Amino acid sequence: MMSILNEALYFHDKPDLDTLIDRLQKHTLISKNIINPVIVLNNQDNIQSTPEVIKPVNYNIIELVGIEDKNEDFISPKQIDSLFWCLYIANFGYNDYVTINRNYGIKELEIKKNVIDYLKNNPNKMKETNYKITKIIIQEVMSDLMTSQKETSIHCLLAIISMFNMNIIMIDSNRQFLLEFNSNNDNQKNISTYLIKKDKHGKYHINTEPITNEDIDKLKNEIICLENYMKPMKSISGYKIEELEELSQKVGINILDKNEKRYKKQELYYLIAEIVKWA
Repeated sequence: MMSILNEALYFHDKPDLDTLIDRLQKHTLISKNIINPVIVLNNQDNIQSTPEVIKPVNYNIIELVGIEDKNEDFISPKQIDSLFWCLYIANFGYNDYVTINRNYGIKELEIKKNVIDYLKNNPNKMKETNYKITKIIIQEVMSDLMTSQKETSIHCLLAIISMFNMNIIMIDSNRQFLLEFNSNNDNQKNISTYLIKKDKHGKYHINTEPITNEDIDKLKNEIICLENYMKPMKSISGYKIEELEELSQKVGINILDKNEKRYKKQELYYLIAEIVKWA
């Protein structure tokens, strides 16, 4: 892999964009069906995660760094609060995110003020999400939005997607678990859903294209859908033994104990609960 990268990316002089695209396409680093990509280089001509963006006219922007799945193009915001900027990118687009340039702090404050005003004018909107929201939580969210936070909380996420009118599906780095965040749990019509990945370092990455209903169904069949980021499973009465056995297979638990007897419902439930946690 390194030899391919060296061959594809080594130049005596800094290349023009078309030359670099041709070189990368030749070595299959960029699929030929991707139209108008922009390649990000630093002064040493190496791809990096906090780039100086080369932005020619009429080119769409795609970041190669942070793509962890060959079938999914994930953007990795360079800011510490990567979750906030993932939400920003989903709503406004990556091109808009890049044009902010050095004024990210000002833009973040502007958006958060808009969210606060939105909550004041629409005090019940957060209650339309798929999470139980109280007046106390709403007050805490507005307080958090008024202060500088290193990381956007889940409750602040719910407030932001309420204003943006979007849904989020969040998956962990191992693609074992997912969490759903719906801005309007009762009315999903004409609401786009975006996929966010949380890596093992706690950094978030966003797929800039809305995920289709077909792909959502596929994800839910392949990955365990947690009930809540704090309470990942329903109460034991909410499961049939067959459902727990299916869950156990997804997390790698043998449904037979050391004596080759099937686990009882309660035993299997607690074995699964020990593994199914949102990091």
